[in-house]
Amino acid sequence: MSEEKKTESVDNAGSSDTLIKTDPAKSAAGESVDTDAQTNEDKGSGDETVAKSQYEELESKLGEQGNELGKYRDFFKQVEPLLGELDKQPELVQAIVDG
Repeated sequence: MSEEKKTESVDNAGSSDTLIKTDPAKSAAGESVDTDAQTNEDKGSGDETVAKSQYEELESKLGEQGNELGKYRDFFKQVEPLLGELDKQPELVQAIVDG
């Protein structure tokens, strides 16, 4: 390889003109290739059924989590004014932390 060609290839190394533009879903011969992503999309068609007991268990768990979230929101509403005052007085927070 001549010195001129070496320099030219280095100069064009970061150029977008020299990037290879290929479709990752196609093979070197240009044929479509099945990928895991394509087959996984086909599997999630929504025709699946869930057992009634499993559905009821999930529904119960969702209800428990909703109740827990409601309790946390109520607690935060009650504590929010105190946190606001502590935010305004960092020296008080430091005194509490120090003991």
